[in-house]
This record gives sequence, structure tokens and C-alpha cells, in this order.
Amino acid sequence: MKKIRKLREALWKNERRLREAQRLAQMGHWEVDHRTKRVIFSENTYSLFEIKPSTHPESVKILTDVLHERVHPDDRDSVIRAFSQSLRDNVAYDIGYRLLFPGGRLKWLHARGASEYDDTGTPLRSIGTVQDISDRVRRESQIQDQVDLLNCILSTARDGFWLVALDGRILDTNDANCAALGYSAEELKRMRIQDIETSESAEETTRHLAAMAKNGNDLFTSKHRKRDGGTMDVEVSATFWAAQERIVAFSRDISERVQQKCKLEQYSKNLETMVEQRTGELREALEEARLANKTKSDFFERISHELYTPLNAIIGFSQLLEAEMCMPLHEGHRDSLLEILNAGRVLQKLVDGLLEYSKEIPPEKIYKDDL
Repeated sequence: MKKIRKLREALWKNERRLREAQRLAQMGHWEVDHRTKRVIFSENTYSLFEIKPSTHPESVKILTDVLHERVHPDDRDSVIRAFSQSLRDNVAYDIGYRLLFPGGRLKWLHARGASEYDDTGTPLRSIGTVQDISDRVRRESQIQDQVDLLNCILSTARDGFWLVALDGRILDTNDANCAALGYSAEELKRMRIQDIETSESAEETTRHLAAMAKNGNDLFTSKHRKRDGGTMDVEVSATFWAAQERIVAFSRDISERVQQKCKLEQYSKNLETMVEQRTGELREALEEARLANKTKSDFFERISHELYTPLNAIIGFSQLLEAEMCMPLHEGHRDSLLEILNAGRVLQKLVDGLLEYSKEIPPEKIYKDDL
């Protein structure tokens, strides 16, 4: 009796451990005796289906009740088909399905099982487990949503996407890269980044990838070779994905920007040449203007001095005659002499003004636009 009691205590402890393990794993077990039609659910199996043992007899009716009261209508046929195929073909029973509760609440279960047969192939007993995988399904759904979002972003992005191994193997890309380079995604995935890089040798590219892994990120410009043999200028922004030891990068086609830069540089050179040429012409024009201005000043000064000599004689002799120092003047002669003297003085003022003007002539301003 003492031995039997110890066995019972041990059995009870094992059953308690099993119940606790199933509760923590959100799992229950079940058993179907095909000869007696008896169905056994563990305590946690009832909890998973959220039914009470007292209201459901241990017979195949419980399977019918669960099927119609709990299993989602869209999943019922697949559950029945999977269990029937398992019995008929002697294969494992393995299926995921949903439970639908009042109010629309859902629960995901994963059922597994196997069957025993007699010598004639008649099923004797089926046993298995059922587990609540709702949390896992929700996490997987969230992950899938993130994957779908990422794929949507990559397919929409106009920049090229690269996922590259440290040895240069192209692991993934997007439609923008395929369109820009002329390769299909599958063709690119059979290539290495060294196959399309033209700004660096294969060895330099390998070292560059290693440097990116060490530094964590990089931003640089390069050239990629297209399928038709042409090249395109690209700006690459890369980050090292440490968890997977991969390089994640985006490349942007900057060919037009580079061409515009080259045109601008050429225009700048042409402009500098033109400015130098115009500056030389301006210096020559300024020198010519200076010489012309000097010639004009010299001319006015010379003419003024040449006019002064005879003009001084005319005015001087006229003044002597006016004073009658030489001879007495007839009244008619005096009037003529006054006209000569007045005209001489007017002419003297003009010559004085011309001489003064020749000394004050400012340099003539010449503008670049006039040239």
C-alpha cells in the first residue's frame, strides 16, 4: 500500500507539472479512442476552447460542438479535411485555424496529432496537442506588414536600393536600379558590386566595403556601368547593417547634375578667358584714349602759344597807335583802331580760355560695354 501511495503521489506531481507546463505554454492535449468513441480533453484544452467540461460530454459530440461553436466558419472544412486525411493516409495531423467567439474576438490555434492503427489498418487511437499561437500570429502579421511596407517603399522609390554582402555579392535590389542599369533583379543578384563599379578597381571596391563596415556609414560619388556599356554618375549613401553583416545603400543618378557642373565649369573658363581678353582690350583702349587726350592737350597748348605771339603784337601796336605815340590819328582811323583793339582783346580772352581748357581736360571715361 505504501508503494502504491508513493506511485500515486508521484503520478499526481507529474500531472500537476504537466498541467503547469501546458498552462505556461498555452497548450493542451487531446485524445480520441476510435473504438469507444471517447474523447479526452486536458484541463488546459477546455480553457483554450473556452468551454466547460460539465457541459460537454467526453464523446465525439464534443468535437462536433467545438467545430460548430468555436471554429471559424471559413476554417471548418479545412479542419475536417486535414483530420480525415490524417486518418486515411496515416500522416501527421498538423493545421492552424481560428476560433471565433461572440463579439467577433479571434484566437489562433495550432493543432498537431498522430494516430495508432491495428494490423488491418483500422485507426485505434489519435492523440495530439493544441496550442494558442495568437500572439505569434499577431507578431508575424506585424512583421509581414512591415515587410510589405518596406517592399512598397522600395518599389516606389526613385533611388536605387542595394543590399550587398561584404564580399560584394548583390543580395537584393529594387525596380529603380533595374530600370537605371538595364538589368533584371535576378541578373543583378548573380553579380557583384565590383562588376558594375567603374570608379574603383575590384580590389579598391573590396577595401571600400570593409571600410564602410568599420566606419558604419559612408556618402560618396561613383560611376556604375550599365548593361549597354554606358555609365551613369551616382551618389551613394551607405550604412553597415551590423546584425546581418550587410551593406544597405541607396544610389541616386546624378548624371545630369554632373553634366551641368561640367558645363558650368567650362562656361566659367570661357568667361575667364573672355574677361582676360576684354581686360586687355580695355587696357589698350584706355592707353589709346590717354594718348589721344594728351595729343589734344598738346595741340591746344601749342596753338594757344602760336596765337599769342601775333596777337600780342597786334594788341601792342594798336595800343601805341591809340596813344598817338607814333603819329596823330585821323578821327576815322581812331574808330578803326578801336575795332582792331577790341577784336584783339576778345580773341585774347578766347585764347586764354582755350589754354586753360587744355590744362583741365579730364580723362575720358570708357566703359567695358562700350567696347
